[in-house]
Amino acid sequence: MEIADDEKELDMKKESTLAYLERLAGELKGAGIHVSYEVVVADLGASTAETIIKAERELEGNMVAMSTHGRKGIGHLIFGSIAEKVMREGSIPVMTVKAGI
Repeated sequence: MEIADDEKELDMKKESTLAYLERLAGELKGAGIHVSYEVVVADLGASTAETIIKAERELEGNMVAMSTHGRKGIGHLIFGSIAEKVMREGSIPVMTVKAGI
């Protein structure tokens, strides 16, 4: 999800993200899988990984599912990996899928 320029844009992005997650959750629930989801906005100055780790603790989840760009080489060195940080520093399992699937 891209960074929003203003509050109205942020609200629109949150609504579209919730609709997307609701659609995916419906498919999983149809297969008999218990699913819950939450859209969390980072506090000012907090990294994405820190926000995910904080949310997993506050929401008492049992797994984080997230997409990853799968950067390698110099791109990975420059940008790092949010998924790797969440896996290393979080306290619950993380399932990753390649972005765009």
